[in-house]
Amino acid sequence: MAIDTIAYVDGFNLYFGALKDPPYKWLDLHQAISSRLGPDFNLIGLKYFTAMVIPTTNNPKVLERQNTYLRALSATQPNFTLIKGKYKLREIVRPKLALARWPQDSHPIAPEDYEKIPGYVWVSSWEEKGSDVNLAIQIVADAAKNHSKAICLISNDSDIAGALQIAKNDFQKKIVLLTPWKYRQKIPNELKAPADLLRVLNEVTLKDSQLPDQIEGTPLSKPLAW
Repeated sequence: MAIDTIAYVDGFNLYFGALKDPPYKWLDLHQAISSRLGPDFNLIGLKYFTAMVIPTTNNPKVLERQNTYLRALSATQPNFTLIKGKYKLREIVRPKLALARWPQDSHPIAPEDYEKIPGYVWVSSWEEKGSDVNLAIQIVADAAKNHSKAICLISNDSDIAGALQIAKNDFQKKIVLLTPWKYRQKIPNELKAPADLLRVLNEVTLKDSQLPDQIEGTPLSKPLAW
């Protein structure tokens, strides 16, 4: 009999580990995860952890696209739950980029102008906060309430390893680690330790697991430019 399983998706880890460059962002998560789990597992729940992105001058419609995708997931994925973190503005000091590595194509600069830039500069950046904590807490809470027999983690974040250890050792849950394909050669040992099964969310699966361009019964459609 197939093992009832809940999948926990680290949205940003999945994006940067599998979706950022390939054209497969309109991903049917349930289909992709079920495909990689195989017939021995029955995916009964899908919990997606992310934060709402901040539009920028270079990418003004990024939040619109993210909202469209999240609404498409809510409309199509069985037993789907969205848990939101948040973005926090962080200011740090960083050394300026070496001239040899300067992105001349997008930001051309003359050597004399480069020399005028201070050696260290303050940089403001938005960082996603809270999703890894939310994900770890949810794993432990669901394990304690015996919501499933197995846990499938889609992430490569070692911060979640402690939650997996608790779910496995204290609540006898089977652990499946489904690693985004870009991270397949650098899986942290902390994540490997509690895993009963290691699999990779590969590009073939992503390509074969796309949502319909138009979501039936809704006004939602795949963004034209992504």
